Amino acid sequence: MSAIERPVVLTGATYKLRAPHIEHALYLTVNDAVLADGCRRIREVFLNSKAVEDIAWMTQALRELSQNLARIETNDELTAKIDDWEKSFDAKNGSYTMPGTSKQCLGIQSHIGFILDAHTNRTKKEDALNFTT
Repeated sequence: MSAIERPVVLTGATYKLRAPHIEHALYLTVNDAVLADGCRRIREVFLNSKAVEDIAWMTQALRELSQNLARIETNDELTAKIDDWEKSFDAKNGSYTMPGTSKQCLGIQSHIGFILDAHTNRTKKEDALNFTT
């Protein structure tokens, strides 16, 4: 298994997360690498926030995720990894409706999983449009 090499420049997007139990917004940056077939795939994920009480464990979890994402070879593996995050449950602060949606998440980890899924679906659609033009 080989890792997706990190190019000098990555494209990506930053998403604003609001969770009812965290005073400050969280900003999730998702950077994509372009694979040999021209499609994009998530290569790394970062989080920034003024919410210092939770940032340490989130930063470490996303570093681990980024390392795993660099080694994923198939879309099925990526889907399974994102699904794991979506199903992650926070017993203390879980089960809230994500602002602006009707989706129920199970905590901040789950919320991040939903954003990763939405990001992946968006980039797949954009890649498909680019191949047809």
